[in-house]
Order: sequence, then structure tokens, then C-alpha cells
Amino acid sequence: MDMKLLSGRVLFDIALLLAAAIGVQQAQMLPNAGGISQIGPGDFPTIVCGLGIVAILGVLIGDLRKTDADDRIQPLSWQQVISAIAICALLAAYIVMMNILGFIISTTLFLFAATATCAWAMGVGALREKKLRFLVFVAAFSTISALFVYFSFSYGFGLIFP
Repeated sequence: MDMKLLSGRVLFDIALLLAAAIGVQQAQMLPNAGGISQIGPGDFPTIVCGLGIVAILGVLIGDLRKTDADDRIQPLSWQQVISAIAICALLAAYIVMMNILGFIISTTLFLFAATATCAWAMGVGALREKKLRFLVFVAAFSTISALFVYFSFSYGFGLIFP
């Protein structure tokens, strides 16, 4: 009988699935909004965690179907390691700057820097070939995304942002 050990990917998928399920459970414990048609503080986290569960299940199924031949370990390049550290630093800076600069400015700056960092790490050709055009597009995308989120949540859901 051939026993197959669980890969680290599958264990990580299961840990993420458990974390998302705990997130749904914790969000359900938040107080209600007061009416049936009103959106409460736990509704958005419940939706996000629920979508996360669906996505993680898809990844878990894919990881369970992989064979040992598909599970080759490829070492990370220096560029990938630096970009992962940079994204963590950007996220920490975003959290700190949120109360100082406000939601729109800090989110725009974070999205711009994170997108440019990820494009650099993945070696996106547009970053090398048409750098200015790419950066202008990323700046516009970041600004529009931050404004869309701000206005839809502020006026659509009545939430107050810093």
C-alpha cells in the first residue's frame, strides 16, 4: 500500500480555510444593524470570508489533484524575496498612515506602490518598455479604486472612514 503524505500546500490551504471559517463565525457575532434591510457591521466581513472560503476550496481541490511530479520546489529569486518584504513593509506603512493621511490618500499610495512592486517582481514587460505610461495607468487605477471604495462605502453603506 502506497501512502501519500499531505503536502505543505494542502496543510496551508486547510489552515486558510479554517481561518476564513473563524472569520465568518466572528463576523456573525457582531451586533445587528437594527433592521432587516440595513447593512450591519458584520455583513461585509461575512461576505469577504465567505468568498474566501469558496476561493480557498477551489485552490484546495487543485492542490489535492496535483501529483508528486507537479510539486517541484522552485527556489525563490532575490527579486521575489525583496518584493515580498516590500509588500509587508508597504502594508505596515499603510496601516500607520491611514489615520494620518486619511483613507483616500493612504489607499491610493498603497495601491500604487503595491502594484508597481508586484509588477517589478513578476517582470511585467510594460514596466520595462513603457515605464511612464504604465505608472500613469497604475496611478489612475489606484486613485479611481480608492475613490470608488470610499464613496460606495461612505454614501452607499453610511460607514465613516478616517
